[in-house]
Amino acid sequence: GDAAIFHPSIRGSDIYEKIKTIPESAPKSLEKKSESTIDVLKTQTPISLVRNFIAEGTNIIIFGENHTKSSQRTAIKNIIDSLKENEIDYLALELDVIKQNTINALLD
Repeated sequence: GDAAIFHPSIRGSDIYEKIKTIPESAPKSLEKKSESTIDVLKTQTPISLVRNFIAEGTNIIIFGENHTKSSQRTAIKNIIDSLKENEIDYLALELDVIKQNTINALLD
């Protein structure tokens, strides 16, 4: 069952559009944030989430982010770009465990 909820074709921009539709008046409670976090985690594979975040992040300024963090993300992007296929599979597996732990923590 779990694999069925993944849609790797969904891009980061689609997630952004989805987040944009949350009305400003919506209560900014921890529960609401947890639900939207789980929603995003369920619509993308971890590796594509990371790839989209890093790729988009190198071309935009993230609010509240300093130059050091931006440089670190660019360095991480370069590392991911240099990975071979089996290394990417391993990274994806690691990220999947992190994703599942995050969902479990939010559901507790």
